[in-house]
Formats: sequence, C-alpha cells, structure tokens
Amino acid sequence: MSEIRVNPLTGERVLTVPGRARRPGAIGRTTRVDDAAVCPFCEGHEQLTPPEVDAFGAPGRAADTPGWTIRVVPNKFPALAGQEVVIHGPRHATTVLDTEEGVMEAAVRMWGRFPYETWVVPEQHQATVEDAGALAAALRQVVSRLFAVLGDGLSWNAALHDAPLAGGDWHWWLELVPRITVPGLIELGSGLWVNVSDPAHAAAELSTAT
Repeated sequence: MSEIRVNPLTGERVLTVPGRARRPGAIGRTTRVDDAAVCPFCEGHEQLTPPEVDAFGAPGRAADTPGWTIRVVPNKFPALAGQEVVIHGPRHATTVLDTEEGVMEAAVRMWGRFPYETWVVPEQHQATVEDAGALAAALRQVVSRLFAVLGDGLSWNAALHDAPLAGGDWHWWLELVPRITVPGLIELGSGLWVNVSDPAHAAAELSTAT
C-alpha cells in the first residue's frame, strides 16, 4: 500500500511504498539482469506475471498463453494504483537495442543532473508523441552510444513527459538517465544535484561514439 506524505517543514512530497523493496533489482543493482531462463516477460513464462489485461497476438489465442506480440500486465510492485507493465515483444530483450528502430533529435543538456543524462525532444512543437517509431529509433541510438562509451552492462532509466490530462501548452520530452552514480550528502541534504561529469565532455564523447 502506498501513501503520499508531506514534509511539514519544506512541503516536499514523498511516496512511501514498502512493497517496492521486493521488486527485483530495487536495492543495490547498477547493471541489468538478463537471465532469459527466469525472465517473467519472455514468451512461455506467462505464469510468472499477473493475469494480462490486454495483448496483441494470433486470432483465437487464449489469455496468458504464448502467441502474443505485445502484452500488458499489472505491475506486481506498483508505486501507484493502476500501474501496468507493457511488454514490447515475446523474445528476451535486455535493452532497447534488441527491439525497435527509426530517427529523432537527442542532446546532453548542459544543466543535466546526472552524468551523461540525455534528453530526446521533437524538433516541431508537439504536446504528445506523434511518431512512436521515430522516438524508438532515437532512444535506440542514444542507448547504443551510451553502451559504446560506458559499457553494455549499463543500467538506465527513461521517463517520458508528455501533455498532462488537464491540457495546456506543452512540448514533450524524454529523459534518459544512466545509473552510474549514487547521491551523496549534498544531494540528500540540500536537494542540489551534483553532476560529476562535464556535460560538454559527455556530449562530445557520445557524438563520436558508434
């Protein structure tokens, strides 16, 4: 069960979710877990996930059986109610490099909070993603370059920020954050992020990586 608590001194909100600690890799993992034999998202392992809520597959396919191409299941360790996991393919893929392809613009922001933090943004003003293939291709390219520079065991997270349901003027962006540093006292105590890598140097490295 999750609970939002508010610090009465600073107004900072914290989501307390003890159950998330049971999530694989929640504590101490900085590299990917890639054992196909026990991967709950691979075809043939449908019994390792909660019952699916949606799927694309062969006509007449029974729920929670092989034969799907995309599968949606409830998150076993949700931070918020209604959180789901979208499985983008039946084969074992440890990274986006194993999946899609396409083209879009990416940049290392000079104000990045983390080493090699990279943003993907559309050149044209868009409130929501209009070309998922182009976004997938851009993400694939960024991850490929990050692996070339930092090693293919790199763990990373990506967060897509598109228009809120309330509407309003919005320009979507995606943040990709390599998990290579641990917050120190200055971050934890002041809320000020310390980037130990010069973003200009990181951008130069990624621009020449193949």
